[in-house]
Amino acid sequence: MLAGSDLLFVYGSLCSGSGHPMAARLAAAAKLIGAGRFQGCLYRIDWYPGAVASDHADDGIDGEVYRMDAPELTLPLLDAYEETGPGFAEPAEFRRELQPVRLETGETLQCWLYLYNRPLDGKPQIRPESPLIAAGIPPVKTEM
Repeated sequence: MLAGSDLLFVYGSLCSGSGHPMAARLAAAAKLIGAGRFQGCLYRIDWYPGAVASDHADDGIDGEVYRMDAPELTLPLLDAYEETGPGFAEPAEFRRELQPVRLETGETLQCWLYLYNRPLDGKPQIRPESPLIAAGIPPVKTEM
């Protein structure tokens, strides 16, 4: 396993406060380490957000960092939820990558996260001042 590959950064429906059934499944398979920040921007893709990496130091996505108990079991489950990897049409909507995430403590860790993998044409950026994001509550998809 790659160093840090048992860590996962989430920013949308997988966050603990989302109320989404997949967030509950993640919580059962991983330990919440705490809040983290990824250098990127969020876009409204549909009912859910998509993250895109950014070179601008002022850009950031707040989310949560989890330590997965068994990443070899949890990551394929999450890949299926995000519809990426073997068996899904390319280009997949999301791709999983190891990226640096800064914890509240200031420590930076390499975490898996799902990045949006398609053109952003017409997709509005979700600003940090968005009431939805400020409340820490992404929209919830009820189907899995």
